[in-house]
Amino acid sequence: MQVTFKMMLDNIGELSSEQSVVLANKLISNIKNANRTYCLFLRNSFSVGEDVCFKDIRPVAGKGLIRFGRITKTGRINATVIIGETKWKVPFNRLKALQTKKK
Repeated sequence: MQVTFKMMLDNIGELSSEQSVVLANKLISNIKNANRTYCLFLRNSFSVGEDVCFKDIRPVAGKGLIRFGRITKTGRINATVIIGETKWKVPFNRLKALQTKKK
């Protein structure tokens, strides 16, 4: 009989070291897949030309300020947002899309 993932979790205290390694690898794989799926969802939620805002988390100058700009480029993990003359590289998980009124 093959030991399943659920069986390992149910009997976690009784696992051998080999089974513990298998369980850890499966958990890590599941977490990575979930993170990859979430990042892909976030990346697909934004497009070039979209107006966005984000909270500035720099430790000194702008901590807590809300910045407003437009996406000029999207990458694998960051979007380039232009605010005035300044370009910011912002992770997708910090961006919020602005609601625009349609006429």
